[in-house]
Amino acid sequence: LTKEEIEAIEKNDLGGNPSLEKVRDLFLFSVYTGLRFNDAQQLRKENLIHDQKKYWIKKSQQKTDDIVEIPLLNKALDILNRHKHIREITGALLPPISNQKVNSYLKVIAELCGISSPLTHHVARHSFATTICLENNISIEETSKWLGHNDLRSTQIYGKIRKQMMAKSAEILNEKLK
Repeated sequence: LTKEEIEAIEKNDLGGNPSLEKVRDLFLFSVYTGLRFNDAQQLRKENLIHDQKKYWIKKSQQKTDDIVEIPLLNKALDILNRHKHIREITGALLPPISNQKVNSYLKVIAELCGISSPLTHHVARHSFATTICLENNISIEETSKWLGHNDLRSTQIYGKIRKQMMAKSAEILNEKLK
């Protein structure tokens, strides 16, 4: 997704529908963490670490069994705070829901937000890698670590170079070459 499409999802009131709002939060949490659906759903309060400066997620990834430690961006932490009541009752950081139901609701959210490309939960991970990290000049190596990849080639799949990124780079280079 583009930055504008992510903002459209964030700002749309979704008709005040609590189910759509919950799915939006789950989707945006992965947009701002890069976590796969299953890993996000498995998060428990013991996975949320605070080191006096920053909140982190520390978790064994379901797909690889490798431990991933990622700093929480403020927007991800805001989402967790919106669902604090869930954590207090169940110990889970996010409300439980099936991937099938999430993807079904994401189709509705895409329509309400005017997004024409297919919207599934996995798009959140792609958007994290491209729009959140790479387009904001986070190195592909650091993006790879954030995503929990062991092989940089896995991350390169997400690293599609967009015209927008090249235009921004050209502006930076023009400034430096004056």
